[in-house]
Amino acid sequence: MLDVIGKPNIYQVGVAQMLSVDNAEVTQILESLRGFRARVSATSPTALDSTLLAAALPSGRDLYVTVDVDVLPLHSMQSTDYPAEYGISLETLIVALNSIATRSRIVGFDVVELAACPPFTRVNALDAGRAAFIAWHLLRLCTRQREETR
Repeated sequence: MLDVIGKPNIYQVGVAQMLSVDNAEVTQILESLRGFRARVSATSPTALDSTLLAAALPSGRDLYVTVDVDVLPLHSMQSTDYPAEYGISLETLIVALNSIATRSRIVGFDVVELAACPPFTRVNALDAGRAAFIAWHLLRLCTRQREETR
């Protein structure tokens, strides 16, 4: 997908700006990040305010949106390989997605990093429901945009 969309059209919202890496990986990581338009940490004021987050994202473009569920805080998403104590709330994420959809066309999306492993629990079910809600919401936004262009 990167070669189709292009790095200048990718905006990353994630848990941390930089993770721990050893010196041998630094050059490779810096090269892979070169050319991205913006990266927003979930702990930055930009990510915690849906208006600022939406303003940091593009306007008038075709976008592929990927939501990594570990951007949600631990109390909202435990069923992931990298749960975090902090993150953006589901409400902030939905408001930001709505704002993105009013400013740019969503041409595709995915919701990743859900890891609800056996034995399945009530928490797994709730987390899967949140991930499904995010996917459903993105599908609804895409459907609305398509209907508006007819």
